[in-house]
Formats: sequence, C-alpha cells, structure tokens
Amino acid sequence: KQEVVDSIRAMHNVLGGTVDPHAAWLVLRGLKTLDLRVQRCNENAMRLARDLEAHPKIARVHYPGLESHPDHKIAKAQMVGYGGV
Repeated sequence: KQEVVDSIRAMHNVLGGTVDPHAAWLVLRGLKTLDLRVQRCNENAMRLARDLEAHPKIARVHYPGLESHPDHKIAKAQMVGYGGV
C-alpha cells in the first residue's frame, strides 16, 4: 500500500538509512541477553503475583499466570510467559 511506503519513507528521512556502528553494537549486545532478561522478568512477575495473592491485605491480583485469573486457561494456551507488567 502506498500509505505504508510513505510512512517508511518519512521514517527514513528522519532516522537515516543506516545506524551508526555504536548503535548497531548496542543492539547486538542487547539481543544476546534478551531471552534471559525476558525469562527473568516473567519469573519475577509470577513470584510477585503469587506473593501478593497470598498477602492478607490484598483482595485480588489480576495476573494471567495465576490459576485464579478468569482467563488463565486461555493465557496458558496462547503464551509461553505471562509478562512482567
């Protein structure tokens, strides 16, 4: 579609055609540990959700990784991890 092409051309004019070597190195460095960082994020979020759910002053925790969540079965079927937000 022409609107997609126009959008890409506008971004190209703003950002340039290539990234500088340092930015490319930073991207590569970040990609090397991305999997581990996402795994840890998911583990920490699950641990926090479970701790909050067990706390006596917390009435309800909305986290799809918890079995108590109404859409847990759907999340379990669709997701590998349940996210960190």
